Amino acid sequence: MNIIKVTLCNCIKRACFFKQVVNTNECIIQLEKLGNKLVVHSIIDNLIKGASGQAIQNINLMFGLDETTELKLKLYF
Repeated sequence: MNIIKVTLCNCIKRACFFKQVVNTNECIIQLEKLGNKLVVHSIIDNLIKGASGQAIQNINLMFGLDETTELKLKLYF
């Protein structure tokens, strides 16, 4: 169940696993309370959500395109 949904980012209650973001431009954030501390877990696929993916996202915004244009493609190796 998503708590917060932002373009290309999800904040979830359940445990997050790398397989949830493989070959995507998504970022998943999980918040966990341990005693009086808040632990933040964040996972990305750095091959996609790295600098090149961020550059495409920024170019889309600069040219007034949808933020996710050309970023929802699946890679097959």
